[in-house]
Order: sequence, then structure tokens, then C-alpha cells
Amino acid sequence: MKANRRILIVDDQEDLRLQVARLLRKEKSSEARPLLDQIRKRFARNHAPAAEAPGIQYDVETVGEGQLAFEQVKESTDAGNPFAVLFLDMRMPGWDGLRTAQNIRAVDKDIEIVIMTAYADYNQEELVQQIGVAEKLLYLKKPFQPEEIRQLARALTEKWNLTQRERERLLLTNRLMNESTALTRGVQRNLGETARAILGAFVSFLDADLGIVARTLHGELEVCAITHPAQQGALVERISAVGMPERRRTDDTAQTAYFPIRFEDFEGFIYLEGKGISFDFEQLEPFLDILSETAREVLKNMFLLQQHSREKRLAVLGTAMQRIAGVMSSELEQLKEVGNSVRTAGTKKVPELCDKLDRSILRLEQLSKNISRFNKSGTQELNRRSIRVHDLVQAAFESCRERLEEFSIDMHIQEGHDLKIEGDHEVLEFSIARLIENSINALRTQPVGSERRIVAHCERVGKNAKITLTDTGSGIADEIRDRLFDPFQASGDGLGLGTTIANQAISQHGGCVRAESADQGAKFVVLLPLLTPE
Repeated sequence: MKANRRILIVDDQEDLRLQVARLLRKEKSSEARPLLDQIRKRFARNHAPAAEAPGIQYDVETVGEGQLAFEQVKESTDAGNPFAVLFLDMRMPGWDGLRTAQNIRAVDKDIEIVIMTAYADYNQEELVQQIGVAEKLLYLKKPFQPEEIRQLARALTEKWNLTQRERERLLLTNRLMNESTALTRGVQRNLGETARAILGAFVSFLDADLGIVARTLHGELEVCAITHPAQQGALVERISAVGMPERRRTDDTAQTAYFPIRFEDFEGFIYLEGKGISFDFEQLEPFLDILSETAREVLKNMFLLQQHSREKRLAVLGTAMQRIAGVMSSELEQLKEVGNSVRTAGTKKVPELCDKLDRSILRLEQLSKNISRFNKSGTQELNRRSIRVHDLVQAAFESCRERLEEFSIDMHIQEGHDLKIEGDHEVLEFSIARLIENSINALRTQPVGSERRIVAHCERVGKNAKITLTDTGSGIADEIRDRLFDPFQASGDGLGLGTTIANQAISQHGGCVRAESADQGAKFVVLLPLLTPE
């Protein structure tokens, strides 16, 4: 940003204001040094002073009336070309110095005002109270020395510019923080989403009209994101014409910017046109460095997460296949045993063997259903209708009755309120039955003679129906509880999908399920929204 050296001199005595103007137009770099150094130390503590030019060229204007000065300051401020310093006489016809300063301060809070007077009409405290912004108001007693004017002009224009630079730096810092935070906190699941987020951050930071994120893959240019797809062909041609340099390239005249992004096997870039932000690229350089590095790290993390996700999916698939193979092998052994027994057994044992055969077939059917439900979970269409909670739990127990009797497990449903919910009866029944199956699996390993019981209790809790399933098993280990609803963790169905299916289906109905240890055994708690009366 070009330094602002604009100064306005306001005095009704023409010879005096012209004398001050001549002093400033002849300013030499060797003068006003001590005061300037103090200002620099105060406003740029950690920055080395900028190199001095041979002499400072002030843009000096003069007026003889306070109201004219106000109009000139307002016009310049509105046009974005403000004055940095105002030298203002106190006693003038028409608007005096106080009124002029008050009106100018109302339209320009940043201008440095120097009150020049030979009289003691007001003390400094009164002036500060009536004009405001004490740190931008000085009092100069007439007559003054030429060096005083030069020192004040140099120091106050430098102070004005340092303040503006700090303000701009803060503005850019906030802008950078907003874009970087949005970029790093966003969830990008693939290259397209990540590239669009990165492009959005750069376009927003620079107020650019047009932008593209692309990479070279197998010698071909692949566009990952673009602001205006209809202009892709023309934009790619312009990029190809200038090539793809290895270092950042910016052009304030053309208002374009090119940022390479490279890491490991990724070779890409960001290209922008029509920079709308008023700062030149030299000022923006440190901020763009940070934003570019953030974009690079976000891209790297996305690729790492994709790789991890692929590895995790393969591991889960491997676990699933291993579980399915194990269950299938076990049931096939049962079927082989039944087949061999039928060939050698007498007719009296046939019914018993048929029952055994039926149980194996039932378990294989259940396995197939669980796999199918797991694949559809969260996406299946629900056939919603009014359901009595007690009837739902009763139906879930009935679907598990054969296994309950097989392992001599008592079941009991405690009477509760007549509660109704809305949902898919078949899906919810299947889900609650999976939770019951998990309890059955825990109870069947209990020692002979120990209590084997599952109790269901239904009650109203706020706007929800609460279903509690409590068993007398060995409870849930702490290391398992947090993973109980993850795929292939629990083993009630042989695969570890039952609790996962139940959790997903209940969530699809707007409810939730949790597991906890009871005083004796384990407890599943299901919450489902009650049916709202019409």
C-alpha cells in the first residue's frame, strides 16, 4: 500500500497557511528523525524501520474556511483518499477551529488533528472532551518553529500509516483465520469435496471472480473444482499458455494468482483471476503462504483418511467373511451329523433329528436375514403405523421363544402404561429380538442350576416410550460396552451384527439404544418417540 502523505492546512490567514505549505513541500529526510524514531518504536516494536527515501513528498492542500475544510475532508474520505493530518487554526470567521474539528472528527475518526492557536481559549482537556479521540489530537502554540511543523508532519503521517497497516494486518489475519478454520474443520470425504473447499477459501480470501483447482494425472490435466464450469475450456487454455511453474506467481496488473500444491505423488495447483481485495500481492504474501500450506495439509489428510478408510473397510470385510465362514462351517457340520444319524438311527430318533435339522436351518436363515438387514440398514423404507409397545415387545419375545425354551430361559413382561409409538412393526420387532438374542447368548453359558431370566419393562419417560430388557447373565465388560453396537463386536448371532442392526433401525425411527450393566447381569434400554395424538 502506498503511504498516505496527504495534509490539509486550514487557516484564515493566507500568508501563514502558504508558509506552512512551503515548509512541508521542502521537507528533507534528515530532519524530524528523533521524533520519528520514537513513533516507530512505539507502533512497530518488533519490526525494523523501513528504508528512508531521499526526501518525503507531501501532498499538501490549503483552505481558508472551516466549513470548506469539512467538505473537502468528507469528499476525500468518501472517495477512499483521506487526509492523514490536519493543521487547524483555532480562531477563524464562520466555523471556528473547535466546530470544524468536531464536524471533521464525525466523518473521519482516523485523521490526525493539530490545533494551532496563539490564544488560550480552551485548555487541552476541554478540547479533548469536545473533539474526541485524544490520541489523534495535538495542541501547537503559535508562534512555532519550522522544525516543529516538519517533525509533526513526518511523525503524524508515519503514525497514521502505521496504524492503517496494523488495522489492515488485523483485518487480513481475521480473514485468514475464518477461511483456515472453515477449511480445517470441514469434513471432506473425497478429492472433489476437498478441492471445492480449498477453492472456496482462496476465492473468499481474495474476493476473486474466477478460480480453479486442478492436478496433473498420468500427463493429463484433471480439473478437481472450478467456480464457473462453463468457462473451464477458456480458463485451461489461459493456464496452459503461461505454463505451470513450480513456484507461486502473482500479477497485480492482471489480478491473477497461481499457487502450486505438491506433495508425494500429488502435483496440482490453484489458479485465480479477478482479485477483488484492495491489497496488493506483496502485502498478502505471508497470509497466502499460510493459506497455501493449510490447503496442502488438508489435501494430505484427506488422502491419508481415504487410505485408512480403505484399509478399515478391507479389515471389516475380512472379519465379516471370517465370521460367516465360521458360522456356515459350524452349521454344515451339524447338518452332516444329522444326515449321518438319519442313515444309522432307528425310526424313534427321526423326530428328534428333524428338530435338530430345523434348528440348524433356522440359524442359517437368521444368518441370511441379519446380513440382508445389515446391508439395508438406514436406507430401507419404513412401513409406519401405530404400534402398542407391549404388543411389540411380546411379538419380539415370541419370535425368540424356541431359543428361550432351548436354553430354559424364563421371560417376563412387566405390565406398564398403554403406550403407543409410530413405526415399522416388522423392523422394530426384528431389532428388539436381536437384543433379546444377545441376552440369550449370554445366559446360555451360565452354569447349570443358575437363574436364567429376561425381564422387559415398558414405561413413559417424557415424550418417549422406554423399553428396558434386563437379563441375569454375567453383565457387560467395560472394554466391550463402548463397542457393543459396532459391527462384528457382539456375537449373539454368530456374526456380531444383531446389536448393530438394532441400533441402526431404532435410530432410523428417531430413537436410541444403550447398554449398561445391571445389579445382576446386563440391561438394554431403548427409547422411541411416543405417537403424537392428532
